[in-house]
Amino acid sequence: MNERTRMPRCACPYCGVGLDGATSMNKRKRAPGVGDLSLCGYCAALLVFDDEMKPRKPRADEWRRLSDIDLMIVRELQAVVESFRRKHEAATKS
Repeated sequence: MNERTRMPRCACPYCGVGLDGATSMNKRKRAPGVGDLSLCGYCAALLVFDDEMKPRKPRADEWRRLSDIDLMIVRELQAVVESFRRKHEAATKS
């Protein structure tokens, strides 16, 4: 089971939706730390946790440090988020 961590409430810097938690996508079961990557669960944007554990947009140097494998994983997870969002939107329209 994925581990959910409560975070300080803030808005996604891309879509503005309120965020208040992070869910681990692997079995490490640890809370995120400063500099860790995350995805917005609403718009699927790549985020980085700042010193206050609030998500921010990645800087250019952080994008450059991502390996091809990291980028592939990010894109796959973004596709999952987008799929869940589309299903949720379709269910709420019916």
